[in-house]
Amino acid sequence: MIHLLLVLLATPVPPPVIGDISLADVTANDMDGCGMTLARAQMWRSDNFDGPFIYDDDEDSAIVRIDGKIVRLKLTGKGRDPLVPAAARNAFTNADHSVTVWANTHVTKTVGGADSELWYVAGTLTIKAKGTTQTFAVKGSGGC
Repeated sequence: MIHLLLVLLATPVPPPVIGDISLADVTANDMDGCGMTLARAQMWRSDNFDGPFIYDDDEDSAIVRIDGKIVRLKLTGKGRDPLVPAAARNAFTNADHSVTVWANTHVTKTVGGADSELWYVAGTLTIKAKGTTQTFAVKGSGGC
């Protein structure tokens, strides 16, 4: 009995699965309007919504999918600068603080000049959930 307990305690728990969100998820969670999507860097394409795993809107909210479920997050980090994409260097957490997301992005390109409402970004996204921390290289876009 003790041996079985030790085996169970020593068995590593797999990290949570960070899944993709869809445009339907964005709409269903009232995340319409201005916002930013970030996707795994190797999956991102500027002409396609497929594959993002965070969406951040202009209301200081974001959504991610963890283990198949949508998790709603609120901005808890830096305040907004209207000329900086929403996810740049910000932290988000869910209501019970069991999930925290840190986005550290920089603008790689603006479309339409200095006062542009469209940015392309790159950087990292770190997600802490269920006792593990995972960091992903990301690319994305933001605008209105």
